[in-house]
Amino acid sequence: MVHSAKPDLNCTPDGAALRYRCADLISANRELENQVQELGWLLQINDCLSNNLDKDETIESLKKFFLTNFELDEFSLILKTHLGEKLRIAATFGSALKVGKQFALNHSDPLSNHLIHNNQPLYLRDLVIADQLPRFSQMQSGALLCLPLCPLQDQVIGFIVFGKAIRESFSQEEIERFRLLTNHVASVLHKANIYQNTKELAFTDELTGIFNRRYFNQRYQREIGRAKRYKRMLSVLMIDIDHFKKFNDTLGHMQGDRALKEMAGLFEDNIRKADILCRYGGEEFVVILPEIHLEQALTVAEKLRKRVKNRNFIGEQHLPGGKVTISIGAAAFPENGSTADEVLNKADLALYAAKQQGRDKVTAAQDSRKD
Repeated sequence: MVHSAKPDLNCTPDGAALRYRCADLISANRELENQVQELGWLLQINDCLSNNLDKDETIESLKKFFLTNFELDEFSLILKTHLGEKLRIAATFGSALKVGKQFALNHSDPLSNHLIHNNQPLYLRDLVIADQLPRFSQMQSGALLCLPLCPLQDQVIGFIVFGKAIRESFSQEEIERFRLLTNHVASVLHKANIYQNTKELAFTDELTGIFNRRYFNQRYQREIGRAKRYKRMLSVLMIDIDHFKKFNDTLGHMQGDRALKEMAGLFEDNIRKADILCRYGGEEFVVILPEIHLEQALTVAEKLRKRVKNRNFIGEQHLPGGKVTISIGAAAFPENGSTADEVLNKADLALYAAKQQGRDKVTAAQDSRKD
């Protein structure tokens, strides 16, 4: 019996066409998978903003996104500071550089200028033979890819640094992918900035530039809650400018506004960064002192009182005593109350007592256990 040989499809026109068609389908399927993966990444980046509009938490989520999804030896998110004069490390991993570290932004640094002023990507294929190592990375060898963050045309807000320990390890496809993701990160950070600026306007006193009463109400409750949870101390200072109505009536509201601005600046210069200064209303200010007991709070209050008395305010000679002075009431949690309202009320009563005792005084609230 004679068996006929099976035809070699590769040698027939139909077989060759089928082979090419299969190759096209495999290529198209691979491209589709890449697009689906990129879409998933873009959705994850969007979630970094939508889950919490807070800028710091958005930045932390973006760092976790790159840490989780890519094999990188170093990553840094570097943003321009508020005034645009410096660069600040906002997030990083794989580097000993600390979050918050700042670099001066000047024209003598060609690498930063390339990214910030020229809005151009920077790819250092081999750091060993690079003409200059960047200040914003601690890698000595390998490859570094730096991509500018530009949410709006010609508005660069910073850049992202991607590092790998192997030289020339970023493929062109990978570079394009990181550019796509960086553009999306820029958009997310821009929206977070808008939200933060809007929130700051809502919580900022227009005249003095410090926090307003709306912010105090929210932050105070939060700080009291934290003090309760971790069994920590917290003190509150209620401050009132003595004879301020007479000051306004004699010199006018413009001069009164100027005095309020000076007063806010003086207070800010004489409290810790951890303390929260707010304008409570009119000529009243309030200071939240986390993890400070009553005796320490009285020391802070006395320091503020003396600073004000030693300050020369324009027109103060028209006031009783010829000086601008303040009265302060101090209260503490849990010494003077177990709730936010109780402590604040005790501080207010202490302020009233300071006024009754002749003004220009610091008075402590009575211990609630002695009431």
